[in-house]
Amino acid sequence: MRLRPGVTLDDCVNLLAAAADGLAMRALADPAVRIVDHARRRSLLGTAVLVLIAGCLEHAGPGDGLPLEQMVGDMIGRPSAGPVRKPA
Repeated sequence: MRLRPGVTLDDCVNLLAAAADGLAMRALADPAVRIVDHARRRSLLGTAVLVLIAGCLEHAGPGDGLPLEQMVGDMIGRPSAGPVRKPA
């Protein structure tokens, strides 16, 4: 795996810390919120980590090489305003 163009390891660390901090604040503000689903052995933080991995990383081999903005634009069928990957 490798980071997508335009995404740094510091970005990933900061995003993960922000998600963890936000979920902690949410749990303090509303103790009834389901941060952890013990029956399914899942958590919102675990889901956030999976989303982070899916969005920020790509295969190290012949990946698409697209910046995150363009990948999302392609997923929703809209061209992005970001840099475009040049054909090989």
